[in-house]
Amino acid sequence: MEEVAPAPRVAVVIFLLKGNAVLLGRRLSSVGDSTFALPGGHLEFGESFEECAAREVKEETGLDIEKIEYLTVTNNVFKDEPKPCHYVTIFTRSVLADPNQVPQNLEPNKCGGWDCFEECASREVKEETGLDIEKIEYLYVTNTVFKDEPKPCHYVTIFMRSELVDPNQVPQNVEPDKCGGWDWYEWTDLPRPLFGPLEKLVQDGFNLFP
Repeated sequence: MEEVAPAPRVAVVIFLLKGNAVLLGRRLSSVGDSTFALPGGHLEFGESFEECAAREVKEETGLDIEKIEYLTVTNNVFKDEPKPCHYVTIFTRSVLADPNQVPQNLEPNKCGGWDCFEECASREVKEETGLDIEKIEYLYVTNTVFKDEPKPCHYVTIFMRSELVDPNQVPQNVEPDKCGGWDWYEWTDLPRPLFGPLEKLVQDGFNLFP
């Protein structure tokens, strides 16, 4: 008997904006596990894109949104996932109905928590170095596959730039099981070898100080 291929499904995802920040969550799923993704989900029978966007954001984060608009569509086939699937994904954009709302993780079995790039950067720097940062801005993104590592993996890395809240702060090695120590290096005289995503950024000719 011929095996029947899974039918394509339609998903609606939402760029939820707060200033220049966008809300992301770390997936806990058979598809794209541990990657950062936008809130969203399956289009239900009879729904408009806007209705689906509002419902999914409410179900996943508890947030009420408004000014929902269609942006673009992608056609994605996930052949190499544990559970192969095919998604037509509708991208929309919206803003918070009340800017004082705070996202909740209402589906912890599916998501590791919600953050924006800026919040993630601030949290990670604090957790790893003890430093407080400000003026956080998006710079660049790389797509890196580590095929030859003991544990092969694939990372989309978001590069951010920021400044110290207090220039007199000194970095601490708060996670010594993950890092051998922190130090300052001139951008034009970086040590080697560099971690893959940073090495790719440098090889691409990226200038941190345009």
